[in-house]
Order: sequence, then structure tokens, then C-alpha cells
Amino acid sequence: MLAKTYRLTRRNDFRRVYTRGKSAANYSLVLYVAPSKNQTMRIGFSVSKKIGKAVVRNRVKRLMREASFHLLTSFDEHKDYVFIARSGIKEKNLAEIEKQMASLLKKIQNNKPIKKV
Repeated sequence: MLAKTYRLTRRNDFRRVYTRGKSAANYSLVLYVAPSKNQTMRIGFSVSKKIGKAVVRNRVKRLMREASFHLLTSFDEHKDYVFIARSGIKEKNLAEIEKQMASLLKKIQNNKPIKKV
């Protein structure tokens, strides 16, 4: 489970990451990354109602949180991350979601560096 210090929760923080960050996507996830205002790395998760009812959305969020916990060493310090679930994620298990997240992190890290805000 992710500690509170690693969680992105405020609406304004999500907006800032969407507008100032860069993104990468695959079939089941979209990842936005932006420089953090804090000295720590934070991760946020977004699952819309298009994915399913509350039970399905909460299951997807739990799986995404657990997968990100396994990948904590892959995240860069001083950056905020937002993962957005796409409809293809409903059928995935933890290992598949973790693999998708890892590939997105590699995609983002292979591109140009993000400048501080």
C-alpha cells in the first residue's frame, strides 16, 4: 500500500500534472508526468465511470495502487505521476497492470527530460 506522502489527492495537483506534464499511453493506461512542487514523488490514479460501476472502478484502483507499490524504485524523485485507466484494464490482472505501468514509465524516461516548474 502506498503511504500518504506518495499520494496525489488534490484536484489542483491533478490539473497541474495534466496541463504542464508530458504523457504516454498504451491500450489500458495513460500516464502523465510533471515536476513536483514538493521534494517527494507523488502518484495519483483516475478511473472514470466509463470503466464500470463502483465495484469495478475500486478494484481497478486497488490493482493500480498495488502495481505502483511494486514499481516504486522505477519512479523518479521530484515528479508527480497520474495514471488514467482505459477500458482495456478491466480484464487485466495485477501482473499485467504492473507490466503496462513499467512500459509506460520506460517510455516517459526515454524521452526528453522534464523541466522544473
